[in-house]
Amino acid sequence: MTMTATRYLHGTPNWATLKTNDISGSKSFYQTLFEWDFTARNKSNSTTSTISDGFEKLVAKRKGNQIASVAKQNKSLFGLTVPSTWDAFVTVTDLDKTLKLVDSAGGTLLEPAATVGTLGRAATIADPNNAVLRLWEAQDHDGSDIDGKLDVGSLAWLELEASDLDIAKKFYAEIFGWDSYEYWLPSDPYEPQCCYTVFTNGVTDVAGAVTPAINSLPSSWCVSFTVVDADVTAALAVRNGGYVITAPYDLPIGRQAVLADPDGAVFSVLAKG
Repeated sequence: MTMTATRYLHGTPNWATLKTNDISGSKSFYQTLFEWDFTARNKSNSTTSTISDGFEKLVAKRKGNQIASVAKQNKSLFGLTVPSTWDAFVTVTDLDKTLKLVDSAGGTLLEPAATVGTLGRAATIADPNNAVLRLWEAQDHDGSDIDGKLDVGSLAWLELEASDLDIAKKFYAEIFGWDSYEYWLPSDPYEPQCCYTVFTNGVTDVAGAVTPAINSLPSSWCVSFTVVDADVTAALAVRNGGYVITAPYDLPIGRQAVLADPDGAVFSVLAKG
């Protein structure tokens, strides 16, 4: 298979997809929060401004730049509706080779490599802590049109909650070549001081990692979007029916808040420092 050149280096977060049970509500919420507009992508990968039941997913844009996609949640569990979620994607230059590394490093293949029209190939994996992540090998679509991560509403960061950070660091070093460094978050009088891990891809910080505040919580990846002011955005999310999961706090790369939209999909916002 001939691969298309991509602006995103191997191991770089490049895209995010919201799987939601409420398409209309999600559009309204994220339009207000990030000033996103939406177009629909049909099976031939063309786009149109007309939304109908015949389209598979929406593409979120800001100032004409593609940011993320929004799709109807189509999974159920024992007849119950599966909660809305954000899925994070990371670019790989050779999907088949990377999946072999995932296996040898102790990860799990959840969804095998599949071709997505002429856009590229995707697969879904779980790391040894069972945190789910999607891998993307680009063809016509290499990811977000904004890779500088400075514009409001663009994909800024990924954050991992991992039950065993040492295992996570070893795994992602093997499949992506990520290095890491540690940062102690400012102390809180009501909570113990927390060590924050920053993953780097070459000279670029691409993701963070912490241990869950409650040990029984499952390990997971969280998508983060750039904002001007994390405190203001958190308040705006609440006014529009969303929730604050973790109040704004300072990181070495800026100020972050973990939020949920009205349908319960968790994401974070980051004001770069």
